[in-house]
Amino acid sequence: MKLSIGYYCTFLLIISPYCFSAENPYASVEYSSKTYFGNLSHEEIDKLCINPESGGTELIEGCMKLKWEHIDKKLKLLYRNAVNKKIKDDHINNTKIAYTMKAEQNDWEKYRQHHCDVVYFSLGGDKPSQGGGTGVPAEYMSCMIGMAKNRIKELQYYQ
Repeated sequence: MKLSIGYYCTFLLIISPYCFSAENPYASVEYSSKTYFGNLSHEEIDKLCINPESGGTELIEGCMKLKWEHIDKKLKLLYRNAVNKKIKDDHINNTKIAYTMKAEQNDWEKYRQHHCDVVYFSLGGDKPSQGGGTGVPAEYMSCMIGMAKNRIKELQYYQ
């Protein structure tokens, strides 16, 4: 996802993965858990996602998306904290550290996207907006979740 604030983020050295994210050709695809759950309460969604297999493909995909949203939020927070800690710990090289960590995160996001696209396409998906075969969007979300969990472990090294 490429934002128009990219120049602004670079100029102010704002620490945000959005400022340096690769443009995603599928950014317009709606993968929000709201698509699946509408206005259900958190408690109702939690009950549904305890055993999503009993509800069919749509419920599985919705629960996977919800899990992705939670882990992605955790990843972004941990990334921001890791960068801020490294900058605080090294006042002399803080600009180099911030720039390098942003580049590292940007490269990782590109890798994650391409890797999970390969998974998606190899399972018979044509375009994420068209769904692909049964379970393909859930496998795509599973890939994104797995990659994020591994990245969280890497970022914890900086803590």
